[in-house]
Amino acid sequence: AELGTFVGPYVIAEGTSLTGTMIVPIGYVVDISSGTQAILTKTGGSETYAAWLATKFSAGELLNPVISGPQADPDGDGMGNLLEFVVGTEPKTPEQGKGPAYTTPSGIPTITLAAKTTSLSQVTVTGESGIDLINWPDAMTLTSSTPETPIAGYTTLIFTGTVAGEKRFYRLEIVSPTP
Repeated sequence: AELGTFVGPYVIAEGTSLTGTMIVPIGYVVDISSGTQAILTKTGGSETYAAWLATKFSAGELLNPVISGPQADPDGDGMGNLLEFVVGTEPKTPEQGKGPAYTTPSGIPTITLAAKTTSLSQVTVTGESGIDLINWPDAMTLTSSTPETPIAGYTTLIFTGTVAGEKRFYRLEIVSPTP
């Protein structure tokens, strides 16, 4: 039997001081920022970065940014936790070949990333270039593309540089609201 439509948000816990981690199904988020209420809200199907972290790390690990921070790489595969969230890999299981790929078709610098479509509403992905590793003044152009063999649930992001042949550095910057 159908129980009805979720209308929320709902207060699911209340007290003088709330701490800890609540794990909720994908498509929902719990906000305890008030410190006195836990509020459950439907997010429309996107998994938040905070909810993802809560399912991947223990309560103790969540308190240690060296393990669960956005740039931390607990499995040593070269991908920080925020990138693992975006591409849909496991932060404690090393996986190669899932991160950004750098190519130069027709001499044009290009970075390609297959990102979980549901993660893209939670992050900002920007392609950047510069002549040194300190300043990143130039944006790369973003186009979304469907590869020859599309992967269900993923969006391919393609960032292209504007200068062929010039020696430059390129990177992707991925930013998420604080979990």
